Amino acid sequence: QGDLPAALTAYHEARAIREMLAARDRANTEWQQDLAVSHDRIGEVLVAQGDLPAALTAYHKALAIREMLAARDPDNAQWLTDVAVSCAKLSALRDDKSVTARQDYLVRGRDILLKLKSDGHLLQNEDLIGWFNEELAKLIQGRS
Repeated sequence: QGDLPAALTAYHEARAIREMLAARDRANTEWQQDLAVSHDRIGEVLVAQGDLPAALTAYHKALAIREMLAARDPDNAQWLTDVAVSCAKLSALRDDKSVTARQDYLVRGRDILLKLKSDGHLLQNEDLIGWFNEELAKLIQGRS
């Protein structure tokens, strides 16, 4: 509806509840994933508001949770795909001063998806390999 301050307030309230639940039961992967989603939504609103440093912080928190989930279950294609999506979000927020960090996120996300695809575990609607390759190409062209 376009009310970014209200959305941010609601997402912060949801995150607080999810943090409490996730802390109560660290083994509950659904609650952990819900918390990562809360951080993502907060990051999306912060991007829309132009607060990129705070958005990066939110996206880093989401990535940390997703990395923990993927480390717990390294064969879980959804957790790995979620890590790749977090990498995509973080790479999109990097400016020209952090070309190396942006490239690292792009390569990491693409490599995760390539491995999933080669193992036959990447769903067609989650195949962002082309996007990662395009972004890497743009980054390389920008360096020349």
